[in-house]
Amino acid sequence: MKLFSTLVLMRLVLGTAIVVGMSTESNAIIWRPGTMPETEARAEMQNVGKLRYTPLCVLGGSCIALGGKWVLTSRHGTQAWSASMLSVQFPALGDQVYWPKSVMLSPTSDLALLELDSDVEGAGSIRWTREDAVGKSVWLGGFGVSGPIPQQRVAGVFYSGYNTVDRERGGKWSLKLQPTTDPAKPNVSVALMDSGSPLFLKTERGWRLTGIASSVSSTDATKRRDRSNYARLGDAADWLIEHTEMQPD
Repeated sequence: MKLFSTLVLMRLVLGTAIVVGMSTESNAIIWRPGTMPETEARAEMQNVGKLRYTPLCVLGGSCIALGGKWVLTSRHGTQAWSASMLSVQFPALGDQVYWPKSVMLSPTSDLALLELDSDVEGAGSIRWTREDAVGKSVWLGGFGVSGPIPQQRVAGVFYSGYNTVDRERGGKWSLKLQPTTDPAKPNVSVALMDSGSPLFLKTERGWRLTGIASSVSSTDATKRRDRSNYARLGDAADWLIEHTEMQPD
């Protein structure tokens, strides 16, 4: 019990240090004002949730309910934790907290599946694709650190917006915070603590889940053109199908 308490305290201290240590230039806070969800992928974005470490409800990242009892998130955000020490919640769908009964880690990519003890109420079934995303429009969102210091709101406000996958890098879809000619649709990228959040690709069949946030910017991306990178679902297609029986389209 003492070791557990020490580990939790260390995580809390490290998390606090990361937040407090960021400069007033909004280091790693990539969301731009006015990028609240509009119409694209609205139903899918309702399935985006918060991953927490119990028993102190420390934020561990973001996640997405695929439908039924399955939740997809990042492997690096879950691999050090047993199922009994994780919980998820989907604010757009209600206040209910869900508890995983098992955690499955992808052997080939930065993906993890949580099998919940009950279906997520109100969550629609998410469709996913193996389609190539390079050069195409994507829609993303999460609950990461948002707002300028010292008015930061940590893991409380959901934002979403557009961007474009401009290349594949290290086997992942890669995005940068690039200029946009349409002020009504500013390009965005994920923020600190948004690992596990979804990337939806615009296809001829509609919006399809194509990736999960694996690494996010840790610098002032608006100045340095830093990137966020997403684990590709196509790389773990057999693993996803085996566990969820959800086929890509």
